[in-house]
Amino acid sequence: MENIGLNNEVVIAEKTFHIQTQYLEPGEKVVSNIFDNGKVVFSKGIEVTSTASTNEIKLQVNRLHQNMIADLEIIFYISEKVQTIRHSTSNNKLGVVFLRRNLFDEAIAEFKKAIEIDPEFVEAYNNLGFVFLKQKSYQEAIDAFSKGIEKDGNYADLYNNLGYAYLSINKYGEAIDELNRALEINNDYVNAIFNLCLAYLKSIIDKIQDPGLPSVPERIEKVKQLLINKKTITKEPKKIKLNFIKFETIGFGREDALFSLEGSRYTLAICS
Repeated sequence: MENIGLNNEVVIAEKTFHIQTQYLEPGEKVVSNIFDNGKVVFSKGIEVTSTASTNEIKLQVNRLHQNMIADLEIIFYISEKVQTIRHSTSNNKLGVVFLRRNLFDEAIAEFKKAIEIDPEFVEAYNNLGFVFLKQKSYQEAIDAFSKGIEKDGNYADLYNNLGYAYLSINKYGEAIDELNRALEINNDYVNAIFNLCLAYLKSIIDKIQDPGLPSVPERIEKVKQLLINKKTITKEPKKIKLNFIKFETIGFGREDALFSLEGSRYTLAICS
């Protein structure tokens, strides 16, 4: 079959995006990608039936291509209009839309605007910090989450995300403290459970000798109990059957468990 695809340069809000849409015959799928500075920031695909004719495929390619362009133009148009009003919720929601499309600069601008309008808007602090996490700007993330906690100390997501930010820069004691606070608020918080397990395990592998941390055997036991006792983990898509952790011995077994946890391959971290 002939190569079926479309390419366009689209200038929006003084930024140039490249939109590429093509039919991938091996997978019988039409895929459209948005590029920003040569990097794919957002993709969307649709299945194509095996019986579709060339003309039908071309129509689907064109339809998806034009929809991607229109969606991008609409988002920036709404952003421009939202700037004319002072409505923090609108800025926050628009920031989430930009974030889901990996348009981080635009997302940051919207979340900051929401906070400027409403300095007590805790969700906007959390969202702002999350963008910084995605960018690996960890100190900025820590600052945003910490400011959110100053506004509301009962927001478990803030503590979990702050803990993860500390974990990302190997500040294990701080990470463990914040993750435990998240679980004090919501003891069935699955992400916080796994992040706390990661913090304990990484601190062991990195041979951290911090008097504020439990001993190595105690940390291993804490991870085992966290995973075994939390029934909420069975809500994960993989429906994990929890028995005991595969890091009873020093060395590879423990590291293997850690990497399995980090990759959300939880069943590989657990022996049946």
